[in-house]
Amino acid sequence: MSIFEFHQYYQSANRSIFLSISLIVFLTLTIFQLNNGYLGGYLSNKSLTAKELKSTPDELYDWKLSQEAPFKYRVLFKYIISSAYRATNSTNSHTFYLLLKYFNLFFLIASAVSFFYLLFFLFKNINYALLGVIFYLSSPAIIMAFSLPVHTREDHLGFTILNIGLYSLFKRKWGWFITLCILGVMARETLMILPFVYLFFIKHKSFSFRLFISSIPFITLVFLRITLGYESYDVGLGLRWNMNNLDQVIGFSFITFSWMWVPFFYNFKYTLTKGNTTTITISNEMDILIKSAPFVLILVLFTTFFGGIFNEIRLIYIIYPWVIVSTLYSFNTMRILRTARQLWKSKYFTIFLVTVFSVLISLLFYILNNNSIFPPSKFQIPVQSWVIISIVQLFLFCAFLYIFIYRIKKINNETTQEPPS
Repeated sequence: MSIFEFHQYYQSANRSIFLSISLIVFLTLTIFQLNNGYLGGYLSNKSLTAKELKSTPDELYDWKLSQEAPFKYRVLFKYIISSAYRATNSTNSHTFYLLLKYFNLFFLIASAVSFFYLLFFLFKNINYALLGVIFYLSSPAIIMAFSLPVHTREDHLGFTILNIGLYSLFKRKWGWFITLCILGVMARETLMILPFVYLFFIKHKSFSFRLFISSIPFITLVFLRITLGYESYDVGLGLRWNMNNLDQVIGFSFITFSWMWVPFFYNFKYTLTKGNTTTITISNEMDILIKSAPFVLILVLFTTFFGGIFNEIRLIYIIYPWVIVSTLYSFNTMRILRTARQLWKSKYFTIFLVTVFSVLISLLFYILNNNSIFPPSKFQIPVQSWVIISIVQLFLFCAFLYIFIYRIKKINNETTQEPPS
């Protein structure tokens, strides 16, 4: 390749990345406005924000929720907002509200853009990276991020740290990685997932050394509880709710990733067979994510069931890098998009889609016209929006499952028809 050709290639790649990021920012802005303008997001006005922060509309900066355990130990997000508010030399509650709103938007954009770069690093393909971010943004955990019962606060900051932390881990930038692990637990304790992956799935020096490094964020976690004053709280609240609402545990778990659960669980065979069973070359970094996926899932489900509430789907959404990478891996190795294009011309697939659509539309109208199905709640949950989202997720799940099963059968048929070597 000549210098001129390389320069053209470099300009073309940069232009594609710029256009991709521009599209990501546009989509994120649209989703943020949709959630807080039409879907009951608490950032739509100061009254709802005050309820979320357990303050009054005129004194949002009191942020009384952040003074209660365990929220008071998640210091990083509040520190950023409060520092910016102090820098304005304002005592106006509306200024605080705007800072809270637009920092939430900033970190939502940062999480999407940083995830794009992580996926681009893993797949070396802009189209796959962009597709993965679209999957990320299209989940109910993002579309309904600021609505009940999700009501996201510091999580998008945590997701940004997770993305950059995984990138630093894969690039062996140990100083950055340790720093991000510490910042992670200062944002949210669930970011201990980073040292967990490092400890058990990264080949770096001895296990004792990795244990020492992984203990640093844990010590930080303990240090925060000591210095800020240990305060007991009802740690069994989440477990009791989950046990009493198993239908919601299953339902909200399903719609969090919907159709993406299919390739995610299917790729568990990769871990069980201890290696890649396809002819596609896979990078060491992607290998780590796919092999660690079952264990990360167990860790997150276990901690959420015993310490969280499942309808706050932002909690289990933290496994999105593993789920989406597994999904894109399946798209790559199984040629899912090509299969979908082929099936689009099939009358059987069309009949299947029309049948599923008709059944689900009928179900939607039945549910929306029978409000007695839902028990009364003291919280302002946008029930109709959640019903519509659930129906859409069910339709996507059924459509993708048909495509996926069809592709697996075709692969098996091709394998059995191959002549012996």
